[in-house]
Amino acid sequence: MKMVGIILAGGRTSSMGDLTKRRADAALPIGACYRAIDFSLTNMVSSGIENVAVVAQSASGSLNDHLSQAQWWGFGRKRGGLHLINPTITPEHQEWYRGTADSIWQNLRTLEKFNEPYAVVASGDGIYKLNYEKVLEQHERTGADVTVVCVKQYPGAILSRYGLVDVAEDGRVLRLKEKSENETEGLISCGIYLLRREALMKLVTESVEAGKYSFVKDVLVPIVENRKVYAYVHDGYWKNVAYKDNYYEANMDLLKPDVRRELLETEPLVLTRPGDEPPARYGEKSSLKNSLVGNGAVVNGEVCCSVLFDNVTVGEGSRIVDSLLLPGVKVGKNCVLENCIINSRTEIPDGTVMKDYGRE
Repeated sequence: MKMVGIILAGGRTSSMGDLTKRRADAALPIGACYRAIDFSLTNMVSSGIENVAVVAQSASGSLNDHLSQAQWWGFGRKRGGLHLINPTITPEHQEWYRGTADSIWQNLRTLEKFNEPYAVVASGDGIYKLNYEKVLEQHERTGADVTVVCVKQYPGAILSRYGLVDVAEDGRVLRLKEKSENETEGLISCGIYLLRREALMKLVTESVEAGKYSFVKDVLVPIVENRKVYAYVHDGYWKNVAYKDNYYEANMDLLKPDVRRELLETEPLVLTRPGDEPPARYGEKSSLKNSLVGNGAVVNGEVCCSVLFDNVTVGEGSRIVDSLLLPGVKVGKNCVLENCIINSRTEIPDGTVMKDYGRE
């Protein structure tokens, strides 16, 4: 294969509050039974990428546990594999990752072991389906030094959260703009980049040696003027879940038939590590409408337009509407939850009424 994959999964956004207190953004539960990183991993496997390095750091315990059985994504063979990398503290090196460029630089030994000529660098908190082989085809056709995967601006997108990309008619990047409150024009960068593996190693080395540690700000932005950087426009669904509203919306979007069909019901199917829970159970007085329910759940109440993850319990007389109940949540009897995000293993007492809880 021509490409090696690098998933940057070390991020933990402070705006996510308790949702990422004990888990990285890439380990966030999605769609009743998946984790956010499953989408990037599936994209790489389905694109024929045999070597994937997952670079983790903050609150990585949940992520490490999820990825501990690599065979579920088709790894574990003699050739290729899933390489989970955490910071290594030694007497000679006492630094944690100081930025995205530094996280790649600190793991150059792993990159040096690979033989693939190209590298795909992707964030672990994007929800999308993409064949990276198509990105490579455009990359080689244009003779690009770097290809940046982008999407068009979509309704409701808060542009200050993303890098924006100005492009010429032929797709060449004229300007790559970091997150700014003042920028409103351009394509949205998805945080996915394709370039030659050796060039990547050289660029991050030069940046870190100069005391600069951000892959976008310190590596990519400066080379736009003198290197051939092109945009690949992804025309499918994409959302970053590093913000609470995005996270909520991404799960709610999966209740829409067209999004669910694109992401979950068409090949390649999203790969994940399955749990050992039995199928969900529904009581005689239960009601379920337009919802996703994970294995091990027990539903004795009404659930409408919601996502219930594995081992969630909903008591008799309770009503769950437009809400996310993460793994292990227990809702008592005669409760009402509307527009809520309930974190894992939370217990809701009988008779509780909650609206918009966990959304701020």
